[in-house]
Amino acid sequence: MKRLVSLLALIFMLAGIFVGCDYLPIPDEDTPKVESPEETPNETPEEKPGESPETPEENPSDEPIETPEDNPQEPTLPPVGTAVGNRFKDLTLTTLGGEKVNTADLRGKIIIFNVWATWCPPCIGELPDFNEVASEYADDVVIIAVHTYDTGMYDMPSYVQSNFPDTKIIFAYDTPSSAAYIAAGGTRYVPQTAIIDRDGVIIYSASGALSHSWLVSFIENNNKE
Repeated sequence: MKRLVSLLALIFMLAGIFVGCDYLPIPDEDTPKVESPEETPNETPEEKPGESPETPEENPSDEPIETPEDNPQEPTLPPVGTAVGNRFKDLTLTTLGGEKVNTADLRGKIIIFNVWATWCPPCIGELPDFNEVASEYADDVVIIAVHTYDTGMYDMPSYVQSNFPDTKIIFAYDTPSSAAYIAAGGTRYVPQTAIIDRDGVIIYSASGALSHSWLVSFIENNNKE
């Protein structure tokens, strides 16, 4: 019996040696070793001797940076209208000689744009003053006298030829309700006069006859290039 117990004890002891402890596995040599964060050095870009880290260039081009003051906008033109300060609406008119004249082509000079009629005494009365001014300021001022009519010209061609044969006034014709009368600011009465500066802007607009002295004074005060 004692021999049997001793034999069994010997068998159990030998079995423990061959089986081992499976709760502590031996690392497999083929399994890659994982390094801890402390073991992995931080990589930094390699700097060459004599070089400093690159920084963004503030202005990569040689062109200066423009500011709003360096690039001013074009001046805004006033709107087209009939009031002082508005741009005069450019018109193409027919003269007594059958020629066409466009007010835009006269830019650079002061334009006295007058609407009149032979049946209007104040209109007849101011034409000699216009004629004098047209000769005195021929280099700086253009006077356009546009005759109105409803069913006819009321002998306007013969009147002009008889009274102003060598005039520098540009005589043309129109109707009371057409573009010329409206552009001059006319609403009901003649004579109607608009004065336009060298840039095409209205600087005077009113009905009523104008005298030679008034015209000269106004031109002298506004005859600036």
